[in-house]
Amino acid sequence: FMGQWPSAYGSSGTASGTRFYLPNVCTRQGFYSYAAVQNVGDTAADVTATFYGYQGDSHQQNISVPPQSRFTFAAQDTPGMTPVDYSAVIESDQPIVVSQSTFGNFMGQSSTAYGSRGVGELDVGTRMYLPNVCTRSGYYSYAAVQNVGDTSADVTATFYGYDGSSYQQSVTVQPQSRFTFAAQDTPGMPQGDYSAVIESDQPVAVSQSTFSSFQFSMEIKESKVVAYGSNGVMPISR
Repeated sequence: FMGQWPSAYGSSGTASGTRFYLPNVCTRQGFYSYAAVQNVGDTAADVTATFYGYQGDSHQQNISVPPQSRFTFAAQDTPGMTPVDYSAVIESDQPIVVSQSTFGNFMGQSSTAYGSRGVGELDVGTRMYLPNVCTRSGYYSYAAVQNVGDTSADVTATFYGYDGSSYQQSVTVQPQSRFTFAAQDTPGMPQGDYSAVIESDQPVAVSQSTFSSFQFSMEIKESKVVAYGSNGVMPISR
């Protein structure tokens, strides 16, 4: 990517809809976030991407996507946006599918990319599961929580260890805003592998990203950064 990131990413297929959430949009210096919108129908779709900042600010892009085609929103090209973290809402007057990808420099190192699907309206809820949270040495796990409503959300992230131990972080997320839990910053939590439960008193969307540094080649001994992303998982019964 751009001659710097020999990266790969993947995301799962999803059902179509007219409203999707992207909890984790990063336009910080050196990061590039994209949302690919697929029009799955036979009618042109009028699509709006709204990006929400921490301070309640919002910025928009609008486009008409032809039938059976796609358009890619580049978050960093949105007029008036500053290089920080955002959440986004993608709305359409026709059924669409949304997939997100992000490329960037993490902790000053390149070769970072991760992807995830857009969070559909049926995937928004008050309890989300993250089965794979890693805080081993050299690993950094984050959970971006997007408050999709008009009321402040009290959110708790609980991390569970193999031995039955648990550790928590709690925060209030403002309406139409996001907060990012950094698992490795949880008080008292040792380095290791965990699962997590994100609970909220208001509907939220959750997206996870994990970065790790490893020896890219036994011969070169060059440290690289890799990343992967996924969404929070809803309970079986809704």
